Amino acid sequence: MPSEVEIKLLPFAPQDEGRIRQRAEKAFQIRQRYLAACGPKSPTCLKILRNGKDAFLEISSSDKKKGRCLLFKISKTALRRLQSNKSVLRVRKSEQILGEDVGDVRYFLTVKEDSSRLGRAEWEHEIPRWAFAALWKAGKKESRRFRAVRKRRYYIREANQLIHVDFFLGRLKGFTLIEVEFPRVQTAKAFRKLRGQDRIGGRCFVNFPKCIQGGTFEVTQSKKAGNRFLAKVRKRPCFDFPMTTISEDSQPR
Repeated sequence: MPSEVEIKLLPFAPQDEGRIRQRAEKAFQIRQRYLAACGPKSPTCLKILRNGKDAFLEISSSDKKKGRCLLFKISKTALRRLQSNKSVLRVRKSEQILGEDVGDVRYFLTVKEDSSRLGRAEWEHEIPRWAFAALWKAGKKESRRFRAVRKRRYYIREANQLIHVDFFLGRLKGFTLIEVEFPRVQTAKAFRKLRGQDRIGGRCFVNFPKCIQGGTFEVTQSKKAGNRFLAKVRKRPCFDFPMTTISEDSQPR
């Protein structure tokens, strides 16, 4: 099961989305919802089927007239994650709003390890529109503790790193979160050691990314920075920064 390795950063100051957009290679409008894991509380349209040692995930349409069904094989690791309390199930709609394929819409079903570690196991599969609609409807009805999350994600490449800058919408409007992707955990730790500066018990990235005004603070291990937590809250979360001011000398130029 592939791993997702990322460092999460939170800006100290409000950000100008227009400025970020000018630097971005591409951008997406994202709409996502978390669902109950496969088990007694799983959506009725989502089932696990077994054939000997193989396991399959089945998504069925609630429309009896059309009776559509999607079946795809999943690994043993993904199955264990899916059935445990240590994973989350997410359905996502992603519409490209900037870049070469503007207007392109894709849908995904993701099983992700629910952890604050640098590296988290992740399994993702692209699904058709009707499957997304069935899961979204089921999740909205059967898993009311999770609200929909909407955001605009901008992709920026800086210092050979792919950076995601997320501007949240709706009830979370005004909240901005940055994710820096890495190929492996060791690379992320080396980057953290090189770029991060410990300030009063917290790691501060003053000049990274350059497109961010006012510097950033690492929140990788904070549950408040997790999308699953954000799907539960009614308003944007508040963080207690260990450092509240940054000198003019360290401001990005």
